[in-house]
Amino acid sequence: MFGTPFEIFGTVHVITIVVIAFVSIFLPKFYKGKADEQISLMKKIIAGVIAAHVIISPYKDLYLLANPYDWRETIPLHMCDLSEIFLIWFLLGGSGHAAGQSGGTGG
Repeated sequence: MFGTPFEIFGTVHVITIVVIAFVSIFLPKFYKGKADEQISLMKKIIAGVIAAHVIISPYKDLYLLANPYDWRETIPLHMCDLSEIFLIWFLLGGSGHAAGQSGGTGG
């Protein structure tokens, strides 16, 4: 990887942390008590956005960056890529709705 050096609390990372914290706190509060159809639609939208990122990211890393990655670095086997893939799977129903298996109200 030839890009800028990694900074754990660089500007991009701080902005990302704030946005994720904001969405993680306020999106569930906004959807609490909404109809199941609305919640299902939001899950599909979030899964679609994440899936688009998983699909577009290797293309961007190989062809659009000024200093492209090596093709071996774009294979989605890093923990963040696997997390995205499993999150998509979970949001779209997973293996029989995990909430229903753990005694929750899903199913």
